[in-house]
Amino acid sequence: MKKILALLLGSAISASSHAILMTEVSENAYITIGGYDIAWVAPVSQNPHNYWQPLDYSYQSQFGWSAMTLDVYNEIGGLDASDFTGSGYNATWNGSSYYDPATGARANYNSSLNSIAIATAWFSNEHLHIDYSQAIGGNAWSGLDFEGSSCPNNCNESLAFRVSPVAEPSSIALLALGLAGLGVARRKKSA
Repeated sequence: MKKILALLLGSAISASSHAILMTEVSENAYITIGGYDIAWVAPVSQNPHNYWQPLDYSYQSQFGWSAMTLDVYNEIGGLDASDFTGSGYNATWNGSSYYDPATGARANYNSSLNSIAIATAWFSNEHLHIDYSQAIGGNAWSGLDFEGSSCPNNCNESLAFRVSPVAEPSSIALLALGLAGLGVARRKKSA
């Protein structure tokens, strides 16, 4: 009997958590605004004193990810839940919720959105979902040094950011234009 109870307890504990993905955040799981990549990483506050387990940036920090700051949030002009919707994002409608079969990330929101960018699986071993409806209006975000007024220090939605890497093709094109300009300038000077 004790073995059965131990097995049941063990399976109940393991069913409520999952392993954090140890890969770089998929490009379809975040948005890019104002030179920053922004990821919706948890349905809970980043305040370390809340009830929930803290978010884990230890692996993703090597790719430049960190908790959203108020300065960056203000620089990009704030965010609304709808900023994370569009075509080609990882969580798509499956008939009952927005779901990403590759990561298990989901959003319970019954509306006709195309898809939603959700990055919970890379930052939390406790939560795979986001509360989309809570972030409508933009007053429910949580960052390293700020809390929205909706549900401060507990159930605000957490964001992460990194500086967007410069796209390589555009830098090569810029170099080519610069070299062409130098060539034209030299020809004019020698003529």
